[in-house]
Amino acid sequence: MALLKNIIVALIASCAWGQTTSRTFHLTTVSTLAGMNELATIIRTLDANAIFADETSQTLTVSGTDAELALAAWLVEQLDSEHPQFASPQYTVAGSAQDAVRIFYLVNTPAQAGLNELVTTLRTIGDIQRIFTYSPPKAIAIRTTDANAQLAEWLVQQLDVSPGNHPSLERYGYATPGGPSEVVEVAFLTHERPQAGLNDAVTVLRTATGIRNIFTRSTPQGIAFCGSAAQVLSAERLLQQIDVR
Repeated sequence: MALLKNIIVALIASCAWGQTTSRTFHLTTVSTLAGMNELATIIRTLDANAIFADETSQTLTVSGTDAELALAAWLVEQLDSEHPQFASPQYTVAGSAQDAVRIFYLVNTPAQAGLNELVTTLRTIGDIQRIFTYSPPKAIAIRTTDANAQLAEWLVQQLDVSPGNHPSLERYGYATPGGPSEVVEVAFLTHERPQAGLNDAVTVLRTATGIRNIFTRSTPQGIAFCGSAAQVLSAERLLQQIDVR
């Protein structure tokens, strides 16, 4: 009888956790409708909630389960702040395959074009589909697996660098569950060239090595790509031949 009671209590708690409720967040630093919409889109992208933004009252009203509202509260706390934590905070979503939520604050990527380049690289090379930018502090928010979140952190560290303050080449090895081992490499050019020349270099690498996921970084000029160890080695050798005056 006691066991049956415990089971019933657990089921009730589980159902309550899954119920949909609403919560209103009063924003303190996000004052424009554009900023509110960006924040709302991040929450919707990472958390799949129904959200209403009210510019007059400077509030976001979010509907979702208790678990979704807890993540929404964390996102608001991190992004609606005058002093964001630049140490790339992480939130873990219990019981989810995509359990890692991360926010990366960029310090060496002032232009929107550079921010877009990073997002494209993370989305494609890191296989991160739930990703969105927050413009005012130049932040990127993602939700993915823990392994992909670690790869994303490495890519941001390698690509969010200032000109003249970066290694020429760095590698990261990883394997997807049930998939082959791959190598991700970020290589910066010693001799910069016009964007057309950078695009030509990508075409040569893609054609000669069979690597499909290759993306460029404009400032400083670099190339990020992933493939098998043999493909990456071939790409390195080609880059050495290409990166000459």
